[in-house]
Amino acid sequence: VRFLQAREVKVIVAACNTASAFALDEIEKETDIPIIGVIKPGARVAAAVTENGRIGVIGTDYQIQELLSQVEKPSDIKETVNTSDMKLTSLHLTETSPLIGKALAQSHIRDKFHSLMVGVNRDDKFLNPTADLKFQTDDIVWLVGNPAELAPLKG
Repeated sequence: VRFLQAREVKVIVAACNTASAFALDEIEKETDIPIIGVIKPGARVAAAVTENGRIGVIGTDYQIQELLSQVEKPSDIKETVNTSDMKLTSLHLTETSPLIGKALAQSHIRDKFHSLMVGVNRDDKFLNPTADLKFQTDDIVWLVGNPAELAPLKG
């Protein structure tokens, strides 16, 4: 944290589930810089998209208890997206899709389409999303979001 403070960062993302589960509360006490963990946002998305009120979770006992506490606790973040419209959606990308040739980081899927990318089916393989993943024609892109908002991405 001190390393990041010295570089005057504006926000810290604890992108490790273990760090989020075990150390986030302690890290937050060390600084005034906003810190975002991966468990709280993941819990909110999972709770928002489930149709039967059940989600599957893999993790340590501590991680699962932390996740449960986040799902059951009222959010302190005001939602700007109607989460009742969010669904797990697959999009088959055609050659006219605006995503073709772009990397995930350049696509702005999260900002423009209020969506979370889950992964990509390509050539009978499932690819985990990375910032440098480039979209290709015939990719099957899996997203959590409003299907109506995502439709223009098909091409």
